Amino acid sequence: MKILFFAEPSHLRHFTDVLAELRSRGHETVMANESSGLKKKKDSLDFDFEERGDWLKIANTLRWTRNQIFFLDSRFDHHTFLQERLEHLVDPLVAPILKKRNPKSLQRLDAFLKELDNSVPLPSHILREIKRCKPDVILVTPLVFSAHVHQYDYLRCAHALGIPICYPVFSWDNLTTKGALLRHPDQMIVWNDVQVDEAVRIHGMPPEKVLAVGAYRFEEFERLRPSLGRESFLRSLGLEPNRKTILYLGSSSLCAPKEGRFVTKWLGALRDNSSPALASANVILRPHPRNTGTYEEEAA
Repeated sequence: MKILFFAEPSHLRHFTDVLAELRSRGHETVMANESSGLKKKKDSLDFDFEERGDWLKIANTLRWTRNQIFFLDSRFDHHTFLQERLEHLVDPLVAPILKKRNPKSLQRLDAFLKELDNSVPLPSHILREIKRCKPDVILVTPLVFSAHVHQYDYLRCAHALGIPICYPVFSWDNLTTKGALLRHPDQMIVWNDVQVDEAVRIHGMPPEKVLAVGAYRFEEFERLRPSLGRESFLRSLGLEPNRKTILYLGSSSLCAPKEGRFVTKWLGALRDNSSPALASANVILRPHPRNTGTYEEEAA
């Protein structure tokens, strides 16, 4: 079977084991690079989505607006960040309707924008390259990200050509915090039963088209083995091995913009704890690599 996989290189690394397994079973995989500036590889195709010009801008605006409508649903009322994140990207002509947040009006608007999106001409260069590749199936990820709404063109082209298309969910929160599933793939692959429920309940996927297979993103971790024992590791950090150890894993700046301040208060409460074991416990902080600034600000 020939498989065409649409994804950015930064996302492909999480599917290394999946792709290796497919190849070991005799399947042919072709990577579709979403940038014309990348070095072309023997087993890859370049898809410059910017080639669409004004049609891309129109389609993206329609899809961003539909994503904003998705987050204006009452179930996101306690998540103001999600409800405000795409406001600057929506079509200004419909902004007054969005501000009123009338459920029926939003539902009708979403249906109208969906029809408009379906009427946008299919990108001829994508159709041409898919035909030339002749895949038996197409994979696309991360799809629901606001920065990747152009990927719905791949679904439209695949459906127009009668080629099955599968969406492997990229990460654990993609079905709840990243955006709406604006067009259903033929198959969705998720990590667990929780994501099966999210796909069906939140995005309206037919349950028979959602398959839970495990967290393929972390397959490689099963092969990892510790290079140090617990005692040696803690001593290397200047910590006492005979004490309890608490590991704090940080969040991104989108989720925790003032995490440094929170951690300072949390550590203070921990040290004041009536339990001697907790008050004297080792604490290892592992900030998100893109959110270290909030800790530096607090330290200053």
